[in-house]
Amino acid sequence: MNKPWTEEQTKESVRRQIKALYIAIPIIVVLLIALFSAAGYILHHWFMYPPEYYIQIEQLIAKGYLSADFTFSERVDFCENIEQTLGDTYINVCLWLD
Repeated sequence: MNKPWTEEQTKESVRRQIKALYIAIPIIVVLLIALFSAAGYILHHWFMYPPEYYIQIEQLIAKGYLSADFTFSERVDFCENIEQTLGDTYINVCLWLD
């Protein structure tokens, strides 16, 4: 029942395997690049602007420390002149100013 393959069958099998690899390898590479890019994008936004950042900005606007349409320089001025007691409270707002 198990017949040995002929040389022609072996060559045809190798051709099919190479053809499958020419299709599969680029697909795998594209999927890996997309996966790492998505993970990088998500992690970047999570660590650079965590949800606490937006909550603290809303609190600063509500308390009158910043205007609703504040600029980057206004935020820098606030962080430079912040009282030491507020420094720990609003660390996410002032952490990534560079």
